[in-house]
Amino acid sequence: GYVFPTLVAMGFGYAISESALEQRLVGVRWAWSGFWLIVIGSVMAVIPIALGRASVLYTFYPPLIGNLFYYLGVVLVVVGSW
Repeated sequence: GYVFPTLVAMGFGYAISESALEQRLVGVRWAWSGFWLIVIGSVMAVIPIALGRASVLYTFYPPLIGNLFYYLGVVLVVVGSW
């Protein structure tokens, strides 16, 4: 519910910036780095969910009962969206 809209907003923002300014985007490497962080974080978070080891939904509140890889994956998604 968070990953897909974030990726669409990032891509739309980059496309509009390039077309409106008619110049190449500055920081393309940062943009791709953010994209790959989101992809890696999503995969890391989905695996424990699929295995039934992270039924915590969107919470980071204690007690942190989900799998460690779930929380690391969600953190990577958030950092990648920055």
